Amino acid sequence: MGQPVPGQAKRKLLPQRDNPRGRAEGTWETIAGVETYISTPPEGKANGNVLLYFPDVWGMFTNGLLVMDAFADAGYTVLGLDYFRGDPVWKHRKNRHDNSNPDFDYEAWKRKHTAFANEAVPKWVSCVASRYRQVNPETKFACVGYCFGAPYVCDELAKETVTAGAFAHPAFLKEHHFRNIKKPLFLSCSEVDHTFDVPSRRRALDILQQEGKVYHYQLFSGVEHGFALRGDPNDPYQRAGSRMDGEIGNGRASAILLARHGAKVALLDYNVAWANETKRMIDEEGGISEVIQADVTDEESCKAAVAKTVELFGAVHILVNNVGVGGAMGDATVVNLDAWDRDFRINVTSMVLMSRYAIPEMRKQGRGAIVNMSSVSGLLGGNPSLLYPTTKGAIIQMTRAMAAQHGKENIRVNCVCPGMVYTPMTRGRGMTPEMRQARINQNLMKLEGTGWDVGYAVLFLSSKEARWITGLIMPVDGGPGGPTDPR
Repeated sequence: MGQPVPGQAKRKLLPQRDNPRGRAEGTWETIAGVETYISTPPEGKANGNVLLYFPDVWGMFTNGLLVMDAFADAGYTVLGLDYFRGDPVWKHRKNRHDNSNPDFDYEAWKRKHTAFANEAVPKWVSCVASRYRQVNPETKFACVGYCFGAPYVCDELAKETVTAGAFAHPAFLKEHHFRNIKKPLFLSCSEVDHTFDVPSRRRALDILQQEGKVYHYQLFSGVEHGFALRGDPNDPYQRAGSRMDGEIGNGRASAILLARHGAKVALLDYNVAWANETKRMIDEEGGISEVIQADVTDEESCKAAVAKTVELFGAVHILVNNVGVGGAMGDATVVNLDAWDRDFRINVTSMVLMSRYAIPEMRKQGRGAIVNMSSVSGLLGGNPSLLYPTTKGAIIQMTRAMAAQHGKENIRVNCVCPGMVYTPMTRGRGMTPEMRQARINQNLMKLEGTGWDVGYAVLFLSSKEARWITGLIMPVDGGPGGPTDPR
């Protein structure tokens, strides 16, 4: 007989559990001495990668198992460990305000399980990594944690096994968790959260920005701690939060509108999952789109993406350059220059690279339309960051130069400058209702703009109705720069 796989011991089917949202379909196994739930992808869907799941204080309850099954359905082999050893907090209280059990000492419960998890998690991760890399040395690992599990996500991002990590409604985080990470981190947070409140969130973002970490931050208004696993599915805000939706972004709105008006849309994104969600929305309306994974900061990737688009659809007529990040913070005396170079390449150079390969295809058709996404910050400045308005201003001047260079080829180049629209990126900055209303009050129309408003501007500038418009810098901002209201 062959040698046993490291960490392998007993294996059993998970009992079927009735649940209005479905039944868990994984198996249980003991790995590194800890009971582990394993969910594998359906046949034909496996992407060869492994996702490590660190549960919240409710442990391995049905909703958590279903979340792991959903990740598996997306192609990952998912493993989650029960570091509470069958003693989740729900066995002692219904919520943090429940004092019906006078014998339950939450702080003692937390200390006991934290001590065990701190020792068990590194051994478990090492064992899982060894197990799957014996089968395929190229296997990649990511991790996700909820509440209690968030610190373990950060711990792994400070090491070498995982390539990226994410957490939702985190708890028990310290400054060193953010300072030590070396890999990309996705933060999904609730507006009302006693474990990661506004000062804590802002301090975390300050550290991530100052030290040039790679991260994406998302904040859901109107939801509380626990929304991703224990939210009320009858509450539309919590339901949206658990799906990680939120308001629509400029790029997604533009893609949907272009498809709605007959364009065949190539959805380029490094994060295929985000692009797939846009495709799903286009598919629901009967539109045509295809997802192409691309890193638009890499020239070969841009070249391949354009070639794939031509292969799929036969031609390129429209290019919407919508990539952008808030980027490195600080003025010239403190900004991290490595982060500056990286973010300038994302915000500006990416548009040059995509245009480099799209324009020759437009020449073959005798026409083309390019829309570059900038910002009113590129027109007005006044941003606490030096990088963001600088890159957005560069896009504006680049648009004018490109319009002059390619006008004689019947290739139009225009620029959209969104103002204070409300998008998922805006939500992710931790905006309070008061801040949101203050932004609305700054425009002449006293209305809040959305990604759809920006998308319609992109649609028009891409259309034949805009055939005699090029070099235009179009603010979409509700008119903050116009005359004041005499009242």
